[in-house]
Amino acid sequence: HAVTDEAIARLRGSILQHTSHVIAIRGVDGCSLTAVARAAGCSIGMIQHHFQTRDALVLASIAYRGEQATDEWRRISEAVTDPIRRIGALLSFVVEGEESFADAWGFWVQAYAAAPRDEEVRRTISAALQVWRTLFVTALAAARDTGRIAADLDPERNASYVVAAADGLAMQTLGGFYGGDITTMRSTLIGLVAQLLGIDEQSLGSFQGSSAG
Repeated sequence: HAVTDEAIARLRGSILQHTSHVIAIRGVDGCSLTAVARAAGCSIGMIQHHFQTRDALVLASIAYRGEQATDEWRRISEAVTDPIRRIGALLSFVVEGEESFADAWGFWVQAYAAAPRDEEVRRTISAALQVWRTLFVTALAAARDTGRIAADLDPERNASYVVAAADGLAMQTLGGFYGGDITTMRSTLIGLVAQLLGIDEQSLGSFQGSSAG
């Protein structure tokens, strides 16, 4: 039984992680307390003790996955000091990281699909996505401010372009459309950003082993 704050945090994190796995496979509508309890190896009562309702659990899992992605990116970015290569690392991180592509993007695409039908889901995703978009704005601004890209390139506008491309490519890749895979998605994103920034693709580096969605 979880009795310390640390143990409780671990248990909650495990439940939220398994909830996101269920959502990635079954969608938000298919995410039941029974399915989560089975996946997490705990009782429905334990889940209700920590999250009360299924809807609260779903919202908590969205916030959790957003926080986990942000924390992982911060760890990666601290190890990459060059502003352009940091952008390259972020692009690779977008595709796949500690979570597999299918699980990470499967979760977010399923959450996106539920948003038009549920105002609370929409608000929770919007908060997570605002933080996510800021990662791109910050990385692009650092490259501009250090003179690595043109001074007239707007980080806000270009971040919007990259986020839109990443979301679209992820949905294509999940569905197997256009014959693409995660390698295609990564190379397409790198090529797109290189053109947007007016730089050589090779300057973005190669980060195939350290990516996340």
